[in-house]
Amino acid sequence: MSFNAINKYLPYMKYYDEVENVWSPYIVLKQQPNINNETLNTDKFGFRYTDSNGKYTIVDDTPSYENDEQLVITGNSTAFGIGSSSDKKTISSNLSNLLRRKVYNLSLRTCNSFQELILFLQVLDKFKNLKTVIIVSGFNDILIDRYVTQKSIVSPPLFYQNKIDNFAIDFTNSFWHKLFLKNFLKKKSKTFEDKSFNWKKNFEKNLKIWKSLSKEFNFNIIFALQPYYKWSKQIFSSEEKEIFHEIENKKIKTYEVLKNFNQDDYKKIDFFFSDICKKNNISYLDLNKTLKSFSEDNKWLFADALHLTDLGYKIVSKKISSILK
Repeated sequence: MSFNAINKYLPYMKYYDEVENVWSPYIVLKQQPNINNETLNTDKFGFRYTDSNGKYTIVDDTPSYENDEQLVITGNSTAFGIGSSSDKKTISSNLSNLLRRKVYNLSLRTCNSFQELILFLQVLDKFKNLKTVIIVSGFNDILIDRYVTQKSIVSPPLFYQNKIDNFAIDFTNSFWHKLFLKNFLKKKSKTFEDKSFNWKKNFEKNLKIWKSLSKEFNFNIIFALQPYYKWSKQIFSSEEKEIFHEIENKKIKTYEVLKNFNQDDYKKIDFFFSDICKKNNISYLDLNKTLKSFSEDNKWLFADALHLTDLGYKIVSKKISSILK
């Protein structure tokens, strides 16, 4: 969906809009591989390149020496770097420059916390000296829970749930289904019927798995709650005001859901993530507070409601690096 204000101030955002999702086993959909343009580049799997003293991803990087420390940033579109003007301006690239270490970007757009975990497991064997995993996440699970009305019996809901449902319906009505799989799928699916799905319990389960992995493979975890514009700033720049005004007046379901999050929601959510991180002995960082404490209130930090500008990514990267040093 195109926004005039975003196109006006951030013309390179068109490259993010053009990124297609492609089918991928176990994680369902991910960003397309082999993107090559002036703003973002992905490898043959779909991982975005870290650009610091050369471009690299975990898939195509040269083998590291055993004493070279490796770091991972995982999460969704904020960790991926939507809003940054180039690969050099993402959190992974900023951290690599600040820390002088290899930082690999394993992030997925429009994903939930379980998909983040599955993706990490798919490439875990490629790491030889992994020291820290930084998870920039949290808000997508909350957003998707409000966005998707029909929940799965077991699996957490997907942001693109409607596309999956429509695919199932199309396949159900297809010739091949009628010929070979008549008894396997029914027109009225019973898969999506659990209205009691609890995103908090699901997220806590995922975080416990992360903690178990960290013990087994000897790496530390930092969990950073991704920022949301209404929770991070009180005084907006002129660019932000224009962008947010247009976003809030567009009749798009995502933004209709987004604009209903308030400060009471924030207090409860901040407490929840802080509490489960404490229980699992995981370092917790609220990036909303990081941006809120930035001394120059009127600076342009948000490219849209959930994604940052180059300056916004620079600020949160410095905060994360201060914890790691």
